[in-house]
Amino acid sequence: MKRVQLFMLAMVVTLSVWAQDDEPYMVKSFTGVKRVKAQTSGGNISVTGQEGNTAKVEVVIRSNNNRKLSNEEIKAKLEDYELKVEAQGDMVVLLAKNKRNGWNKDGLSISFRITSPKEVSTNLVTSGGNISLRNLNGEQDFTTSGGNLVVADLRGDINGRTSGGNINAERVFDNVDLTTSGGNVSAIASKGKLTLTTSGGNLQLEDLEGTINASTSGGAVNGNRLSGQIEASTSGGNVVLQHISGSLKAGTSGGNVKVYMDKVDQYVKLSNSGGGIDIDLPDGKGYTLDLRGDKINTSTLRNFSGSTSEGKMNGTLNGGGAQITAGNSGRINLSFH
Repeated sequence: MKRVQLFMLAMVVTLSVWAQDDEPYMVKSFTGVKRVKAQTSGGNISVTGQEGNTAKVEVVIRSNNNRKLSNEEIKAKLEDYELKVEAQGDMVVLLAKNKRNGWNKDGLSISFRITSPKEVSTNLVTSGGNISLRNLNGEQDFTTSGGNLVVADLRGDINGRTSGGNINAERVFDNVDLTTSGGNVSAIASKGKLTLTTSGGNLQLEDLEGTINASTSGGAVNGNRLSGQIEASTSGGNVVLQHISGSLKAGTSGGNVKVYMDKVDQYVKLSNSGGGIDIDLPDGKGYTLDLRGDKINTSTLRNFSGSTSEGKMNGTLNGGGAQITAGNSGRINLSFH
């Protein structure tokens, strides 16, 4: 619940940033819109779907140092920028670009706030701001070099990248690929082919279903109520997965692995180079065991056929079944519920 609250806080923070923006410098409306293409060098971009076929674009302009500017000051400074807000067929094209290709504190931060039909595809790029997408169906492709990504209620092919921010996703469906090079990833209540990647942060996964591939190079992986074909890995933290149903492959090079399975489909494959592994499986089911570690601890095994030693266990439980594989240089704790 606390993690969900943190996600909702991130959503509130993002929305409050927009609420505190100055009044739009420019507002334009378009009809028959099916695509949105937007690029800005220093501002935020948000797209929110709604019923109907009309799109409204609000251009919000502030000083880079957050100083409130008059319309006269903005008009004068815009001489150094290329600003485009226009329709090209069924596509709205938005561009804000500094002609001098240089950032300064007295320059402009130009943001785009868009409400559009729900059935719309996007191509969004910002160098320094946040991107927010909500309530859309279609192909969404969006990138920021320094901001956060907040997405909710999306369906379709969803591809998002940030080089330095966090990712918060809720109720995203179908084909989802979200990547950050330096932040945390939170994904909640989503379904489909989900690829979630961070090079330097933590992964928080809740209520996900489908083919899930979640990886981090430097943080922890925490998951709760995941189902389907799941792969979770980290190079430097713990992996803690609870109430998992399906087939699971998980590992870490620098922490512990703890897994609680509600239901095992075809396999559970766990690996660890430096810590312990804890596996809790449903009791009374058929399993084929291949466990290798420094020491293996388990409760009394009923209907077991095979060989055991302090550091190895090979054989079948209840006639065999799903493959349970675990290997590491530390202890392995096997338990049943």
